[in-house]
Amino acid sequence: HGEQWQKNACTTCVCDRGQSKCHTHTCQPASCAKGQTKVKRTGQCCDECAAAKGSCLYEGAVRYHGDMWNGTGCEFCNCNRGQVLCQRAECARVQCPQGAELIHLPGKCCPECSSAKPSCLYEGKSYKDLARWSDSGCRDCECRDAQVTCYLHSCPTCPPGTLVITQEGRCCPECRQVQCHAHCLSCSGTADHCESCRDPKAFLHLGRCLSVCPDGYFSEGRVCEGCHESCSECRGPGQQECVSCSDPAALIKDGDVSLTVALVSTVKKPYATPAIRPVPPVSLTTPIA
Repeated sequence: HGEQWQKNACTTCVCDRGQSKCHTHTCQPASCAKGQTKVKRTGQCCDECAAAKGSCLYEGAVRYHGDMWNGTGCEFCNCNRGQVLCQRAECARVQCPQGAELIHLPGKCCPECSSAKPSCLYEGKSYKDLARWSDSGCRDCECRDAQVTCYLHSCPTCPPGTLVITQEGRCCPECRQVQCHAHCLSCSGTADHCESCRDPKAFLHLGRCLSVCPDGYFSEGRVCEGCHESCSECRGPGQQECVSCSDPAALIKDGDVSLTVALVSTVKKPYATPAIRPVPPVSLTTPIA
């Protein structure tokens, strides 16, 4: 995060929270005086004005009259009317103060004094400033001003029709040429676990290509994503985008699930009147034998 680099002579990029953001410089038109012409120097973005005559060719690069540059090491050159003249600089003797050391910096001719910078301690090991090392095979780390910064390796994407095989101890997966399932454009782990679908209208769900997303999922692009836990069906990830609820006692208002207490009125049925059954008369007289 925050690292900058030059994509080309006119474009500068910066890493912003895992994404590359680039800015391209816009050149103003160059208006050259008499005897000059527009030129684009090596490594420069915009046209410049240079003498129309007297250019030099030095190590495959065109230099123009009046140009000065650093050749190799301490050699400095200039182009003078078609001729390259080089001179070697002599470095003065430098005595560094206590606590500093004499170092040669890349691109510099003469050594300089540099105060000893603090080292980094990382996983029990000490690293000098500007030291670089590999961490577990998948990250490159650097010590800079007593701070350790690590970057994940970027792995190439496997082409369609290949199987992505993750191997223990390796950072990047292996792309193995296999015949993926007929529904898969690309697959990983096994031949029937799709990473992308051959049918552009299909939806990817847990490694399978479906015509519609199942209940409990919604379509995000061409991938099925899970609904909110309160939804049994939904049209988006939020609790406010439910179509039906997981809890049967819940109601939906503007897509939002809210629990309500259902008032159930019970009606008591009247007791049935028992039927009166007639009792046959009993004779109180005893028949005479």
